[in-house]
Amino acid sequence: MALFGVLLIVRAVVVSARNTLVVELQVGFVETKRARIANLVASASWDRLVRLRHARVTHLMGGDVQCVGAGVFFLLQGIVAIATLVAQCALVFILAPALSAVAVVLLLVSAAVFIPITRRAYRARWYCGRVIRLEGGRLSALRSDMRG
Repeated sequence: MALFGVLLIVRAVVVSARNTLVVELQVGFVETKRARIANLVASASWDRLVRLRHARVTHLMGGDVQCVGAGVFFLLQGIVAIATLVAQCALVFILAPALSAVAVVLLLVSAAVFIPITRRAYRARWYCGRVIRLEGGRLSALRSDMRG
């Protein structure tokens, strides 16, 4: 039981270190991008700066960089999740190979069932999006006809 407690403590320390590293990578990436944009703005000629819209530059330095940061965070979380999954699968195959084989067969069967369903759902989403865009265009044309 003591060994299990020690393993839980080691796991908590490793997870904490991993999360700290992921956050540091994300923050470093975002700040590097923001500093690069600021340097580009600072080094630009006055003629070019005058033509820029202030709101666009502000949005770029604030909102757009934050969106990139969120994307990087999710990418890093995905990489960590995949690495964890691979390690856990390897451990399961080592500890219980027969049960692991059953789980893999079930996974493949469910993938064979759900891939066609997912494709149909994607096609339906694409079709619905196209219809919504077409109707939106017609509504815009109707509104402009009513105004003009």
